[in-house]
Amino acid sequence: MLSVYEDILYIHRANIDNSYGKQLAKIYIPNMKNIQGKAGLFGGKFSFKYEGQEYKFKLPSKAGKFVDFFVK
Repeated sequence: MLSVYEDILYIHRANIDNSYGKQLAKIYIPNMKNIQGKAGLFGGKFSFKYEGQEYKFKLPSKAGKFVDFFVK
């Protein structure tokens, strides 16, 4: 599960009941590099590099505003 609060992107393990579990990463958004994203009717993709590691995610179809926040 991805969430944003102020200038930090949080990555949590998602549970089957739509709750969130363990925090996997806390990423300072201004330090993200090579941000790419695309959202459409049938889902989307979101990727970036942070501290030498590449992160890639598949997104649900209603993620357009989330992607726009990072790429525009």
